[in-house]
Amino acid sequence: MGYRRRASGHPNGGASQPTRLSDADQQILQANEHLHGAYQGQRCFILACGPSVALEDLSPLDNHLCIGVSQFYLHEQFAHIAPEFHCFTPWHPPLSESDWVAAAHNIPSNQSPHTKLVFGLADFDRVSIPNQLGKSQHFLGVGRSSQFPTTDVDLCSALPGPQSVPIMAMLLALGLGCTEIALVGTDFSYLSHYGESQHFYAEEDSPLHSDSHSEWDGSTVYDELRNLTHLWSQFFAIRKLAEDLNVRVYNTSQKSLLDVFPRCKLSSLV
Repeated sequence: MGYRRRASGHPNGGASQPTRLSDADQQILQANEHLHGAYQGQRCFILACGPSVALEDLSPLDNHLCIGVSQFYLHEQFAHIAPEFHCFTPWHPPLSESDWVAAAHNIPSNQSPHTKLVFGLADFDRVSIPNQLGKSQHFLGVGRSSQFPTTDVDLCSALPGPQSVPIMAMLLALGLGCTEIALVGTDFSYLSHYGESQHFYAEEDSPLHSDSHSEWDGSTVYDELRNLTHLWSQFFAIRKLAEDLNVRVYNTSQKSLLDVFPRCKLSSLV
């Protein structure tokens, strides 16, 4: 979504105190049961929103399993690629709740009618009652556990809160049974342009763009370094889990600061 999660924590975020799953929560998550291992052995491409996406030809991805994240739906190839899933970042400050809901409802249902939307469990009431999105929806129990899984990813259980939405998408891909994960547009280079938001799309095209406030409001370099430290710790946890599951993860993002995973060119995988 462009807004980096604050490491100080929020009910949807990675540094917060997790809450137990209620009976109602468990009933919602049970709808994910059929997804477990549903894409066993497949390669998955996670499509993020970093500026490097603009450097790639994504058209060959229409024949591959893809998970879009955040505002990837603004990409001109979104309808052509038709991601199987699209993970929407859990609501978190400094976003207002009304802006988050407006952005969620901005996802164009007519462009990729078969794309399944994936939200955090805490956002169930924000997007499902009533369901105005016209798409199949799933909810993950992110933010309900303080620990990453160690042996498997159960999409019906409590999961850690993501510091950034690609973490959420990677947990989904592991739960789906994917054995290769390729990250696209996971640049995390915002310290190099501190104070200026940069994505593959023009900032004014974002439904969250505002002339009255910025995602950088109240942020300091210290805050961003602390956030990156927490984010990198989550990526290391994901790497350990992937290695234990014999899943290979690649970072295909050009000019990316993310050095946790081996790099390769996107063109070598499609």
